[in-house]
Amino acid sequence: MSGGTPYRADNNAMGIGAALSGALLRTINDAAGKYAVAEFPIPQYNCIRSIFTLGIMLPGLKREGGWRALSTRRPWAHLFRGGIQVFNVFLWYYVLRHMALADAAAIGMSTPILTTIMAAVWLKEPVGPRRWAAVAVGFFGMLMIVRPGTSLFNPYALLAVAIAAAYAVFVITNRQMRHTETVTALAFWPQLAVFVVALAWAPFVWVPLTVPGFSAMVIGGFAAGGTHLLIALAFRSASPSLLAPFDYTALIWAVVIGYVLFGNLPNGSTVAGMALIAGAGMFIAYRESRAAKA
Repeated sequence: MSGGTPYRADNNAMGIGAALSGALLRTINDAAGKYAVAEFPIPQYNCIRSIFTLGIMLPGLKREGGWRALSTRRPWAHLFRGGIQVFNVFLWYYVLRHMALADAAAIGMSTPILTTIMAAVWLKEPVGPRRWAAVAVGFFGMLMIVRPGTSLFNPYALLAVAIAAAYAVFVITNRQMRHTETVTALAFWPQLAVFVVALAWAPFVWVPLTVPGFSAMVIGGFAAGGTHLLIALAFRSASPSLLAPFDYTALIWAVVIGYVLFGNLPNGSTVAGMALIAGAGMFIAYRESRAAKA
């Protein structure tokens, strides 16, 4: 968290409610994007979606001191983070175009596992044998979903792994900058980078809008912005170790929404992989919380 919005573990009920709602909205965002990019170019989708995402972030400015909340002494760091976000967002919807919603979501939820590795290597954070064991379990779960070397292998799953790794770098930069930047600044500038790139690119690939397509873009934009606000509220209200299990309810929503909207159901190997990734992620959150209290 940023220095402007300190974490307070004093309202567990609000934190859990926000985490559950954020997990649902994150899945709605993915589902809306998957629906829209089947018909529309990804730059066009991101251009329109970003307008509504940025708009819903603006109320956070008032809570954190107005436009001063966006001021920064680390513009190059924000530029780097913006580049990561552009990579992630554009390629993520490309992955969703070619993968089942639940499969992609499960790989995306491996970010905490990859973050643990990067924190140990990059930030020199101590990681004990139990967390390394959880990392190994999580990686095995990823392999069960990606299934390299089998007839069920989907090459787009490797791209999803690369996106999860890039997002882990993004999370690491959050940790490095949280004491000098506000929560709103950490979310707003990367999203603005996505909008600028999409705005420059979209006119070259623009196709006429339809009511269902535009509706999906609006829903995706509001869902993405709402996810940011709810997750920020959750982590201001309760501890990460308490919230971790509720964050992984996004996998349940991905299965349900993926089946209802797209007719996709994960196979047994994917479900087992989901369970391993979720279990490893929750254990890592628990151990990190214990280490922070020690």
